[in-house]
Amino acid sequence: TAFPGGLTIPRSNELRNLRAGLVNGHALPVLGETGSGKSASVKMVGTELMQSGAEVVWVKAERFAELLKAVPNFAEVCGRTRKNAGLLIFDALEGCYEAEAHKIIAQTITELTSAPETPWQIALICQTPEWSRVALLLTKYLATSSVLTKRVEFTELSKEDFALVCAAHPSVARLSRQPHLRRVLALPKMLDILLGGQLTENRLLASEADLVDWWWDQQVRGANAIAAEERVARQLAARMADELCTELPPDAVTGSEAPTSALVRNRVLRLTRDGRIRFHHDLLADWSRVKHLLSLGDAVVVFMRVHA
Repeated sequence: TAFPGGLTIPRSNELRNLRAGLVNGHALPVLGETGSGKSASVKMVGTELMQSGAEVVWVKAERFAELLKAVPNFAEVCGRTRKNAGLLIFDALEGCYEAEAHKIIAQTITELTSAPETPWQIALICQTPEWSRVALLLTKYLATSSVLTKRVEFTELSKEDFALVCAAHPSVARLSRQPHLRRVLALPKMLDILLGGQLTENRLLASEADLVDWWWDQQVRGANAIAAEERVARQLAARMADELCTELPPDAVTGSEAPTSALVRNRVLRLTRDGRIRFHHDLLADWSRVKHLLSLGDAVVVFMRVHA
């Protein structure tokens, strides 16, 4: 995983799991947020296999249909390999939305994994928030879902990897001494936001308030001067505080489904199995409440009196 400023973290645990999880006749989902290092790690393993004599094919998932127009018998061609091992990589599966795209990918997986003594291993790279949608569509067309029995997920950094970040960046080491920040700072995306903000503003150290501002700008507001996502995040956080709860029913965002979906994609919110809405981390709810109070301006005094 590469961070702003040039620091690269090995992700040794994930690489070990990746090497162990790639098995002939199976497809391995490789999940993680944008910038978590999943594609770079698969590329590293693919390079290792290629150097040992394996066939490696990398396909951008959303362009697979175009490839099939040029090579209609793609799976058959792969099956003719004379090499003892093969790795087929479908990258960026979250970019596929058409049912037909998932169908042809699933059919290819079935053909390559069901062949007797197949040399092929398959890696399916996808962003974590989108995997449930993608998996549902794939299993609809797979001959058997048993080829998806394992997964490797790139989540928070290991203690060893996080120690490398702390050694290279005093601001991370300083902030991580606060217990409530330690876990959220181990998330690659949060580190990317923090280190990117410092680099942009040419600052050696940063406070939690700086991190909140940079997180809000990138993950909530985005490129919009006034974003509906901001309103939704603030209102949900305020309502949770009023009702002393951490989850709200789906109708809490009625009429605001699009910005809510955007917040889920950006890992600000998440949906529980029964469809209830909560923040991806309790700390993010606290930060959103701070932003809600700041948005009130002079009216914050009245708000505090009412809620005292």
